Order: sequence, then structure tokens, then C-alpha cells
Amino acid sequence: MLKNFYQYLIFIFFIILIVITQSFLSQTKEIEIINKTVSGSSNNFLRAEIKDLDIKDLRSIEEYKFLNSLVCQKEIKSSIGLAEILDFEKIFFEKNKEEIAPIASLTKLMTAVIGKEYLDQNQEIVISSRAEAAYGNFGDFKTGEKYKISDLIDGMLVSSSNDAAMAVAEQLGINKFVSLMNKKAKEIEMEKTYFVDPAGLNLANRSTAADLEKLVHYILEKHPEIFKVTVFDKITIEELNSQQNKTIYNSNIFTQNEKFLGGKTGFLLDNDQGGIISLFQYKDYQILIIVLNGGYYERYEDTKKILNCLAD
Repeated sequence: MLKNFYQYLIFIFFIILIVITQSFLSQTKEIEIINKTVSGSSNNFLRAEIKDLDIKDLRSIEEYKFLNSLVCQKEIKSSIGLAEILDFEKIFFEKNKEEIAPIASLTKLMTAVIGKEYLDQNQEIVISSRAEAAYGNFGDFKTGEKYKISDLIDGMLVSSSNDAAMAVAEQLGINKFVSLMNKKAKEIEMEKTYFVDPAGLNLANRSTAADLEKLVHYILEKHPEIFKVTVFDKITIEELNSQQNKTIYNSNIFTQNEKFLGGKTGFLLDNDQGGIISLFQYKDYQILIIVLNGGYYERYEDTKKILNCLAD
């Protein structure tokens, strides 16, 4: 009886040993595949990323290889473009990314950053006649209405309201506010960027796709809520005097895309051109696409073309 028991234990031991050996060999094979993928990669950043990942955390080696080698060669009508897989900082599309161009209401992303970093978000402010006089009526803000700073910033981002942008900037004084925008641009090494107003109405508000990429990285790290609010096709904020909710509508057509993670549009009637910054989900990855100097509808079509490179 005792002899049979020992034989059973020995049998179990050998089974466990076989399982462990097979597991080890399997992992060794995966490591070899990863090393081949890494050694064949021209992307040093991605090489380091893959080496740092535990095998069980790898989503798909083939997917990594595809994304690492991806080069989008789509032709777009807009004169400037850039696309990046944010998880790897892998740029897979670029067109004149260092070319300087007017950025219109993309300016409001920096306005939101300064508003959040220098103003009390619970501060209540009244819309001035000067703010309401800013071009356009997006958001339908009226003189004398009162809002919390945080709600006004959200309303500005969603509706692209020039009135809201001016009202936020007035709390520090327009000149000081714009000075802080330019100071922040220098801090995050947006070397070819310059602001002259907080709304983006002036053609002199200029940047590049490469600089705007830096701004997006900064926002995602420090103020991700800036993009999160722009996902919605509409939001409601409270007008404090009447205690009534105001509905703010988003004109960005990508709000209808379930993979959309936020963004900002900009367009100037003066030169009939504009741009768009968009974030999308692709499987487990975040994709950034920037398009500048495009027609009203071309901005969207060009963004779709670049995004489709991931599916081709």
C-alpha cells in the first residue's frame, strides 16, 4: 500500500515537472519572437517599451509589429497633417508638420489650460458686454449672465464660443491672459507657436502640427478633462442668476463616432480654412490626428482617411 502511494507521488511529480518545462519552453519561444521583433525595429522607443512589458501583458505581438511598421501614405487635401499612436509616441503620418499656419479656435485648448491653471474653478463670473460682442453667437451667452468658471470653460470647449473665451480671459485681463498663453507655449517647447487673442479670431494666432502635438500631450497629462468634455454632442451648464440649465451644442461631427475620445475644431472665414485635432480609440490604443489648413469638410474627410490607415 505504502509502495503504491510513493509511486503515485512520483507520478504526480513528473506530471508537474512536464507542465513546468512546457511552460518554460513556451515563454522562451515568445521571448525569442519578441527579441526578433525588437531587433528588427527601427523605433528605439518601441524597442524599450516591448522589453519592459511582461509577456502576459502583451496584447498581440503581431499587432505591435503592425503598429511599429505602420506608415500611412494617404493623400489628403489639407496642407498640413500629423498622426500618432500616443501609447508609443509613434508618428505614422506627417505632412508639413513644421509648417506654420493659423489655428483659429484650436487656440481655445490653450485658453482652457490657462483658465484651469490660474483661475478658481468655482469662481462665479458675469458675462460682460465686451465678451458678448466677440464674433459669433456659439453657446448663446448673454451680457449679465453668471456662470462658474469651470462651466464656462466646458461651454467654450464644446461650442467653441468666442464669448466664453473672452469672458474667461477677462478675469486676468486680456493682455495678461494672452501673455500667460505664450509663456506656457514656451514652457512646453511649442517653439513656432504664438497667440494674440484667447479665442482664435485673429489670423496671427499661429502654430504647427508638431507644436500642437506637444500641447495635446501636455493636456492629456495635466488636464485630461479638457478633451473628455468634448466627446459629447451636447452638455448642460447652469446659469446662476436664473438657476436654469443652458444646453450647449457641439458642432464636431465626430461626436457621432463611438471611437471618438475628444478633440477641437477651428475655422476662420477670413481665409476659408481651418483645422481639427481629434483623438480616437483603436483597439487598446489612443490615436491622435491633427489636420490644418483644410476646407470646412475637408478637415473631417482627411482625418477619416488617416484613421482608415489603421484598418487597411
